[in-house]
Amino acid sequence: MENTVVQKELCCQFFAKVDDKQYLIPLKNQRVNVRVMNSIATIEIIQTYFNDTSDPLEVFLNVPVDQEYGVGKLIVQIDEKIIEGKILEKQKAQERYDDAVAAGHTAALAQEEEDKEEIKLIIGNLLPGQMAIVHLQLLSTLKVEAAAYCLRLPIHYFPAFFLEQNRYTYQFNADIQSISPITYLSYPSESKIDKTESDEKIHHVQISKEGQSILSLENELVVYFRTSDMEKTVLYSQESDNHPDEVALMLSFVPSFIQKTATEEESHNSFEEVEDELPDPQSVQHISIGDCMYIFIVDQSGSMGSDDKNTITCQALILFLKSLPPGSQFEVIPFGSIFKTLSGKPEGFQYNDQNLNQVINEINNFDAEMGGTSLYEPLNHAINDIKTTLNKRIFMLTDGEVDNKQVVLDLAASCPFDIRIHTIGVGLDCDVELVKQCAILGRGSFSMVAENKDLKSMVITALSRAKDPSYSNCKFSLNHTPIIETNTLNYTMESKDTYELFANEVFMYYIIIPKELQHSFSLKLTSDTHPIQNKVLNQEWDQKDFQPIERGDEIFKIAARMKMNQINQDVFGSSNRYNQTARDKQIQELSLKYQVLSKLTSFLAVSKNDDQTLGELKVTKLNTLQKINDYDQMSQQNNYNCLYQSQSYTSNFGNFALQGAQQYDMQDYAESGAYQCALPQATLNSFKYSSPKAEKKQISSGGIKGFFKKIAGVFKKQPKPQPDMSYSHKDQEYIGEKECYMENEMMEEFFEPEVESMSMPKKFRTLIKLIILNKANLKDYIPSMN
Repeated sequence: MENTVVQKELCCQFFAKVDDKQYLIPLKNQRVNVRVMNSIATIEIIQTYFNDTSDPLEVFLNVPVDQEYGVGKLIVQIDEKIIEGKILEKQKAQERYDDAVAAGHTAALAQEEEDKEEIKLIIGNLLPGQMAIVHLQLLSTLKVEAAAYCLRLPIHYFPAFFLEQNRYTYQFNADIQSISPITYLSYPSESKIDKTESDEKIHHVQISKEGQSILSLENELVVYFRTSDMEKTVLYSQESDNHPDEVALMLSFVPSFIQKTATEEESHNSFEEVEDELPDPQSVQHISIGDCMYIFIVDQSGSMGSDDKNTITCQALILFLKSLPPGSQFEVIPFGSIFKTLSGKPEGFQYNDQNLNQVINEINNFDAEMGGTSLYEPLNHAINDIKTTLNKRIFMLTDGEVDNKQVVLDLAASCPFDIRIHTIGVGLDCDVELVKQCAILGRGSFSMVAENKDLKSMVITALSRAKDPSYSNCKFSLNHTPIIETNTLNYTMESKDTYELFANEVFMYYIIIPKELQHSFSLKLTSDTHPIQNKVLNQEWDQKDFQPIERGDEIFKIAARMKMNQINQDVFGSSNRYNQTARDKQIQELSLKYQVLSKLTSFLAVSKNDDQTLGELKVTKLNTLQKINDYDQMSQQNNYNCLYQSQSYTSNFGNFALQGAQQYDMQDYAESGAYQCALPQATLNSFKYSSPKAEKKQISSGGIKGFFKKIAGVFKKQPKPQPDMSYSHKDQEYIGEKECYMENEMMEEFFEPEVESMSMPKKFRTLIKLIILNKANLKDYIPSMN
């Protein structure tokens, strides 16, 4: 193999592992196609690879993705064959992948890594000379930066090869769509721009960029755009052939609290385009609530001393303090059974370098040894006793394991309008319900942080929410119960709960409803009137207000992914609405129904080789075993090689039970298109093998392979047999390649496809049980090689 050897972790680059080394697989072409509809983005990464080696390869691709991204499609083209992956439960997908590769087929498996935000794609058995085109669809929602929508494509989406022979061509295409005219566009350098308007009054801007060398790309590709009415509510509906009885609906808008001037109204048809520039936020009116008093209530009770919670809390607190705007005042209140203020003064600290350094030194000595958790007293002190003329912004950092929860919630609900309570739940066992409800009642934001990597983005978001105006007491009312209801706040709202919607943040609300209710459904949004800006949300919509988009699954999949993230957020702690098992079940059901990837499921695609039909397993019934001798003298060997026929035998499985010894669930193997595994005609004492193209495969135990390995295959030790090698068993002998004879009759039907369970002759049942329990091996019941 002459490919480049690399040792580092690779992103978005296919590689093979040989002798514990990674070899780059040549990338011939890459396309990244993006469609943006106001605030939702569909990203398609299409890569073309070619196995130019003389060996079949198992190749790997790692794609870093944000948690908010959904993986909606996996399509693999092997030469001229195109296969769309199907999402299955993770273990089933892995077993079918293994079976397909063992049968000589090319298979692709994609799954989310457990411990990191990354998609791992494996293509098994990519044959010499085969070309593979991998099409991965990502679904995401856009953020707002500098008062503009922002589409950001990381540079690692475009693999960098530094050797001339590994260079490839690339294309980037983006179709930006909006229901309002697009007035501002910042695009990657050297791109082509085309601005059009469709008949449906959807405004389009097309961006395209291509090159012969990826080395010309030095930075990520970023697109910023603004519309003439950023605060206008965007309403889309979508129908799907895969869900004919349902309709997906999306609502999106960006609160701005900006009153348009006459000049701005007249210029809504203007279009400004710039190259690779960050939008100037000063070009858009900005409203600030002015300087604030920032009060940080920090849990230092004993429960914070476990699982690095105190370390994470102190790091977050220092980040907050270093990010405060000039002109601020601040106070830090550590608490446990008692509380104290670090300033010791009613007015707190003035924000300057001296005070900041003093407080950081004290924070570095926090040790979470202040006893119990009494939150009411420090919160009451922050609300009523700290003296300031500025608006108060209170941040609570806690794991939520506090005393007298209800009085804390009552206190938060009694806050005056100019005081907001923002909560940060710390740790995997945080009491989510307390910190969430405290933020809702205190008209603030709610965040969770479990690891250090989450800190920076969480701090930036929380501070921006604290500084800007927001709509309070927002509530959506539906006249029908939806199948799915979710939103970008990522936590479930009860019917009595309300939202806080923050300036310059995209808020998205998704529902999926039965199609039969579409024409009678209505949706209403209300809020309190902002006392300073005098703005209020009070709107109602029905089905005719929603703009239909082309049939497809995008909104369905985004809604399902957002709902799965919401369920995860709801059960961040261990004693919340769902327990772990119920959560996993609900997430898995959503993933399977709407075919969007989760950590509990995997994409599987299989391409058949040699024009064989991928079908269902054929199962045959064994006749009675004549004798079982000296099983307790036999030792179980760990590794076998299987010679099998991979052409003819297909059937269906029911549930195969072994009377208390072990149960195999075979039903799931019956779905078509997932794998092929062949069962040679054989008996335990008489095997027939008749495939001229038979291959030798290493078979691991478990699943269907383990069953065939132990019962029905012709298993040999190393080395691989030659065509004219002799096979012997006891006093019987056979010379040749085609058939292996022993003493008994041929196996016939094992069990009928429709039968869910089976009874077996007692001796055969006993042998199976012994093999499963590792107390017997097959060396006396099948041909052995010497």
